Amino acid sequence: TYAPGDTHTVNDVLEKPFRVVMGTPWPYGWVEVQPVPAPPSGKSCKDGAWLAIDDGLIYAAKGTKTPDFYVYDPLADENGEWTQLTSWPNGAEGKPPYKGAVGVHDGTRYIYATKGNNTLGFWRYSVDSAAWRQLPDVPLGASQKRVKGGTDIVYVVEGDTGYAYLLKGYKQEFFRFNTVTGVWDTNLPPAPAGAKPKWDKGSWLVYDGQNTLYAHKAKYHELWRFDLVTHTWASSPLSGMPLVGMMGKSKKSKDGGSAAYYNGAIYALKGGNTQEFWRYQIDSASWRELDTMPMFGSTAKKKRVKAGGDIVSYGMGYFFALKGNKTLEFWRYGERPPVVMSSQPVRGGVAGAVAAGRVSLAVVPNPLVGGRAVVRYALPAAGPLRVVVYDVAGRNVAGRSVVGARAGSVELDLRHLSAGVYLVKVESQGMSAAQKLIVR
Repeated sequence: TYAPGDTHTVNDVLEKPFRVVMGTPWPYGWVEVQPVPAPPSGKSCKDGAWLAIDDGLIYAAKGTKTPDFYVYDPLADENGEWTQLTSWPNGAEGKPPYKGAVGVHDGTRYIYATKGNNTLGFWRYSVDSAAWRQLPDVPLGASQKRVKGGTDIVYVVEGDTGYAYLLKGYKQEFFRFNTVTGVWDTNLPPAPAGAKPKWDKGSWLVYDGQNTLYAHKAKYHELWRFDLVTHTWASSPLSGMPLVGMMGKSKKSKDGGSAAYYNGAIYALKGGNTQEFWRYQIDSASWRELDTMPMFGSTAKKKRVKAGGDIVSYGMGYFFALKGNKTLEFWRYGERPPVVMSSQPVRGGVAGAVAAGRVSLAVVPNPLVGGRAVVRYALPAAGPLRVVVYDVAGRNVAGRSVVGARAGSVELDLRHLSAGVYLVKVESQGMSAAQKLIVR
């Protein structure tokens, strides 16, 4: 609360239960876990859906003009367990959450969230009392616009004060809310204009836990740094998320684009009706595409990440994500351990250095003419492996399963494939590698 005389509430003693997780709790790669419950509204996750995490519990709002609100316990059983919480009130704005709704946990007892839906509604949820409280509205700012898509929020402690930093979205407005005084600071420099002064749906904001915020502008793929010490934006952007992923198509980041920070890197879903998942290594300023989120889940339809997509870091290299796109699908991703490179040549013809503890492959010839391809591979140990070919829609169009030596090759008959771009994936012992294949 904002009680007179108590100006440093973030220093209050907090007593709450916590859990210690020993070791790696789950396998690597993408795994769909317990879907978000349909009741009470019966709606799926779409525009305005978001996730917030603290103490290993994940809070979720559905957006889609519904007040549904939940908490997910990943350790309750094999696929986790959802619990319905107090619904988000309509409040003074008289509207449920929709486009522009975002939320963040402060790491102690509160979640701060914008209502979106072309309103200025700003709210706080108390984890202890399971109650919502309406806070001072988000400022109209110079644009005189209400909160819409492109909005994101992070929580930062500076000195003795906690702040909710808000990228208002759509235009360039950038504010912070003082959680001690309950006052908005509108004197921060606006988010950079870049190629165009518009932060559209799919733009995101992350905090590195130290002195820097990173903001990615959807559609224009500009990555900007904000210095929390000087309160200034960098004069020029870093390289944004690559447009072309392993499926070979140029795709812009749009609605459903979202990101989380973990251990010196940013992990980002591209959204925009894609399956793409990327990691930005901050120290090397480089992007690398990771395993794509599967297209088929419990919805049993082709669904990629779109409006309502969001992601949070659980720690230990694990992430949880909403697919959005009118689904209730909820996914967990485990990143594979760091790879130690070896300079030893690989038997079977895979060129270059081979990563110990991972799968490597090469497809020849590439581009493919004539219909017969050879997949040369190297494994961390001999064992069963599966070779799968996917088309650009994510369909399994060819494949073979064999028991392979540590290095070898598998021949594929691909004469039935039409000209185009495909993805060849080798899976073995819980690991995988992929390469683009062009068929002429």
